[in-house]
Amino acid sequence: MSVRSDDGAIEVRLTHVSGGYAGRQEALSQARITFGRAPDNDVRLSPQDVRVSAHHAVLLFSDDGWVIEDLESTNGTYVNGVRVRRARVRSGDVLRFGRRGPCVVIERLMPMGEARSATSIAPRDPTLVEATASGTTWRVGRATVQMMIEQAVRRSVRVWRRQTVGIVLGGIAALGLIVGFLLRSERGRVPSPDDFPSFSWIAERNQAAVVLVQHHFRLLDARGRELSAAVSEGSGFAVDSRGLIATTCHVVRPWEWDARFAGRSVRPVTEALRVIFADRAPEEALPAQLVRWSREWDLALLRVDAPEPLPVVMGFEPDLARLRQGDEVAIIGFPLGSALLQTTDQKRATTALARSTLSKVSPTLLHLDVPVLHGYSGSPIFNREGKVIGILTARLGERGESHDPSARAMGLGTPVRFLIQLLKEVS
Repeated sequence: MSVRSDDGAIEVRLTHVSGGYAGRQEALSQARITFGRAPDNDVRLSPQDVRVSAHHAVLLFSDDGWVIEDLESTNGTYVNGVRVRRARVRSGDVLRFGRRGPCVVIERLMPMGEARSATSIAPRDPTLVEATASGTTWRVGRATVQMMIEQAVRRSVRVWRRQTVGIVLGGIAALGLIVGFLLRSERGRVPSPDDFPSFSWIAERNQAAVVLVQHHFRLLDARGRELSAAVSEGSGFAVDSRGLIATTCHVVRPWEWDARFAGRSVRPVTEALRVIFADRAPEEALPAQLVRWSREWDLALLRVDAPEPLPVVMGFEPDLARLRQGDEVAIIGFPLGSALLQTTDQKRATTALARSTLSKVSPTLLHLDVPVLHGYSGSPIFNREGKVIGILTARLGERGESHDPSARAMGLGTPVRFLIQLLKEVS
């Protein structure tokens, strides 16, 4: 993406490296650029990034060059990790809006008019022709040059073609040898932790897409008499910016796993089904509608009407062949649901990250060694690349697999390939 000024040069180029708009690139050609969550900013940061003020900072071209100036934001503006009120910036600097807010990298800064002076060319003398080679410039008469060019072209065109073809073929062969050598070396190399992003980066990139699911419902018998009234809570995550949320079936239809109603005819009545996005207050909850579910896979899809595009997880990794016993994974969700938020007196829904290890990979289940708390059901399971490999669906014993209390330290996850199949049915 590029925007060019009148003289054809890019003035400012930015890349969002974290936050709700991670991966977005922007280019601008003005001397004053504002940052913030409000729509009237030149560089708008995601409304989900609540650490960013509506009008957070401004990038200015002044006598000192390019400077960033904080606009009395709530959480401050940082340059390369240092909080500043006003500071000079250069290409390659990292701007962070809020202590744990989104980051933007300045890919390129060019002072206004610099490109114009750097690329300006003096008018040529109509009787002279320029030719440059090996860093030296010669000027000779037009007629002499024209004759020399015509003779040289006629003599060397066939030689040039043969040399060019030879160089190209030789380069292709050399490139093939290099690539083959690198691939063989890579197959035999043991990956190191430096090959993967940190878990903090994975959380920063994905946690905004995680939601707390709350389902208030009543169960009626065949005569319409109330049998039970309850609230079911769990986690989920946005898989589509237009409003699709993935979670587990037993969070939104818990009575199907309740032994008290096994074999009985019950009629569920939903009082309220809603989701609260990470770092949002309960009053910002969005009403949700159950659109598809699978009891076999313990998966469900909800739909919300969002006023703006939703933050979504980084991506999926459905290939089980890429998962190995002993791989480290991360789970982001809401353990204990709203109860933990109330106990810790939190005004906003704050996610928790749990690190685990794949203890077993089977075609239909992922076994984790993490102790699974109530409320984690529906949480996305991320690999070290930051992609979803599965959905945490239960702890062992929760769905009748075992009644041994010691087995409850093992969590169960549904591979993400089943979620992808469910998404295809919706689309």
